[in-house]
Amino acid sequence: MRTHHLTTASLLILTITAWAPASLAQEPDGERKKLEAVVKKFKTDFDSGNYQGVIDAVPPKVIATIAKNAGAPEAELKKFLVEQTTQMMQQVKVVSFAMDLDGVKIEKTSSGRHYALIPTSTIMEVPGAGKLKAENTTVGLVDDGKWYLARVESDQQQGMLINAFPDFKTIDIPSGTMDPME
Repeated sequence: MRTHHLTTASLLILTITAWAPASLAQEPDGERKKLEAVVKKFKTDFDSGNYQGVIDAVPPKVIATIAKNAGAPEAELKKFLVEQTTQMMQQVKVVSFAMDLDGVKIEKTSSGRHYALIPTSTIMEVPGAGKLKAENTTVGLVDDGKWYLARVESDQQQGMLINAFPDFKTIDIPSGTMDPME
């Protein structure tokens, strides 16, 4: 008789948890806070001109993929990326930059990797082009237990992400846009 009550209780618990909202099951303990901390540090680095910190937020496997394709050592590539980012940012004025974590859900790839698609918006003034608004997606992803960020605004960037992390092949990442503002 007691076994019957335990079995009934177990079935009831399984039924309730099976119908629980997906958001309760999808948000792993502490992962959102870790992602928020990485985004906050990235924004601080970007706003302060610490482009080494910005490049350090890129997953090492993405850097390794780019370096391999370029035939360059990873350390040299990172140095080059920091220099290029610094030079580019000296030529534009960033009016606003935002990574919108509101409503972002932490999900898992087919391999079980945690990731989040973060809508990202940048308004900048570019000499000769005026004010532009870029909207794209920053992919937050966990690799070796650590969150990283990879902005994806073109098919080429998505291809590099997939080369480094094949489990992103089935993830639909929205394309970026850049439009003039009045």
